[in-house]
Amino acid sequence: MWFSVSIFYRGKHLVRGPDFDIWEESFILVEAIDEAQAESRASEVAEESITYKTVDGDEICWSFDSIDRVHAIDSEVLKDGVELFSRFLRPKEVVSLKAPFDG
Repeated sequence: MWFSVSIFYRGKHLVRGPDFDIWEESFILVEAIDEAQAESRASEVAEESITYKTVDGDEICWSFDSIDRVHAIDSEVLKDGVELFSRFLRPKEVVSLKAPFDG
């Protein structure tokens, strides 16, 4: 069975401090027998962290924060148009998601 897993990563600014941290939500595709195994597999994939210097000379360390949700994909065959993820949103969430990222 296939699952779409939403993962949160945190980009910590090592020089500028936590007020400048940024977040990323990533969706990965996982094959598993059930939701628990899909979450475990996604955690394994997400554990790697990386650190790099920005053009401003700051260092950012990206690391796994958490798994937000695991969504079963209702199709055994992955093909064009198969829904990988969906969720209901409150109006405020839509406004936030549609706002351009100027980080």
